[in-house]
Amino acid sequence: MLTACSFDYTEGSGDSVPPDMTFSNTKAVRYSDGKKTMEILAEKLEIYSPEKVWAGENISFTEYPENGGDPNSASAGVMFLDEKNEVYTMGGDVTFNLPEDNMKINADDLKWNKKEEYISSPVDAEVEIESGEITTKGTGFLADTKDRSYMFFRGVSGKMTPEDEPAAETGRESGQ
Repeated sequence: MLTACSFDYTEGSGDSVPPDMTFSNTKAVRYSDGKKTMEILAEKLEIYSPEKVWAGENISFTEYPENGGDPNSASAGVMFLDEKNEVYTMGGDVTFNLPEDNMKINADDLKWNKKEEYISSPVDAEVEIESGEITTKGTGFLADTKDRSYMFFRGVSGKMTPEDEPAAETGRESGQ
């Protein structure tokens, strides 16, 4: 497993394991059965082949659905992709765009476990969700991507902005 990722390959870097490949200002495209399934853009990208781990800075990715619908996309200041376990960990101005659900998720730190079908944040991290005319904020975010539901553990507030009306804001605190 990956022991460290510093984006610094100078001698004497301690216990860090150097990547198998490094790229700067790059675009990587994955194909399956001749169809584009994913595209990754990164300022810096490292690939650790035996572990099937990718690490990147100032990175974005787009996942193209098999049915040809609108693609999902995400961007972050830092991202670690564990292909083997299908876990994507992102930090630093994270944005997920999910057009099929008419949803945008913004946070400082998110983890997407594709295999287990959930997106989560640390319990004390604030997450904002925009869905149509509704914006919801809270801390301790957990979303089930299979049944398309989500919850916050505390500090929940929301805003509904109908197209022709001024914004109305609500707020409530759950006791957890």
